[in-house]
Amino acid sequence: MRAIQLTTSVAVLALAVVLVVLPCGEAGASSEDEIAAKAVVERIKDLRKAKNSADMRVAFEQLDKYHNALESKSVRHALQHVAGQVLEDEKMGAARAEAAEALAKLDDADGAYKHLKRSLPTTKTEAAGPLELTVLRAVARLAPDKAITTLVELLAKAKDNSVAKEAAIALGAFGRSKKRVQVLEAIVESLRRAKPSRAPGKRVGAATRARWSAVGRPMVSSLNRLTGRKIRDANEWLDLYKGVKRSPKKLFLEE
Repeated sequence: MRAIQLTTSVAVLALAVVLVVLPCGEAGASSEDEIAAKAVVERIKDLRKAKNSADMRVAFEQLDKYHNALESKSVRHALQHVAGQVLEDEKMGAARAEAAEALAKLDDADGAYKHLKRSLPTTKTEAAGPLELTVLRAVARLAPDKAITTLVELLAKAKDNSVAKEAAIALGAFGRSKKRVQVLEAIVESLRRAKPSRAPGKRVGAATRARWSAVGRPMVSSLNRLTGRKIRDANEWLDLYKGVKRSPKKLFLEE
C-alpha cells in the first residue's frame, strides 16, 4: 500500500512539473481559440493545395481574429507563415492580394513584414502590378521600422512612379516611430531632388514633370502627417526645414 501511495505521489509531482514548465498556450491541451486557429491554418493549406482561391477570402477573414487573440507564438507564426505561402504562390490568383491584406491586420508588424517584403516591388520594377501595390499599402498599414530603408529607396529611386508614390504615402505612417526624424529627413531630401527647378529659358523635362506630378503632393501630405503640421506646398516645407535642419525634431508639434 505504501508503495502504491509513493508511486501516486511521484506521478502527481511529475504532472505538476510539466504544467509549470510548459508556458501558457503551449501545453498539450489547447484552448478553443488555438484549436480554431489551427483549423484555419489547415483550411488555408487545403485550399492552396487544391488551388482554390475562390474560397480563400472566408478563411483569411478569420486569420487576424485568432492571431491577435492568441499568446501562443507557435500558432501565431503558423498563421503568418500560411498567409505568406499563399502570397508567394503565383497560382493562387486573387487570393494573393487577400493574403497581403490579411497580414496587414496582424498585431505583429515585424512578423508580417517578413512575409510581405518578398513581394514588394523593387527600384528596378518598371511597371508594378496591382499585387505589388497592394503589398506596399499593407506595409504602410503595419509601418514596421524594418521597412523604412526599403521605402526610402523606393521613393528616391523607383523607376515606376506609382511605386514611388505609394512609398511616399507609406512613409507618412511612421509618426510614432523612434526613427521618424530619419524618415522626415529622407522625405525632405526626396522632395528637394524631385521638385522641378525652373530656370529662365530652360524647359522642365517630361520625365521630371511626371515624377513630380506623382510624388509631390504625397510627400507634402506625408510630412504633414508625420509632424502634425498643415503646410500647403513643397516650397513652404523646404523653407521651414532649412530654418531648423540642425534640429529637425523641432518640426514635430508633439515634441
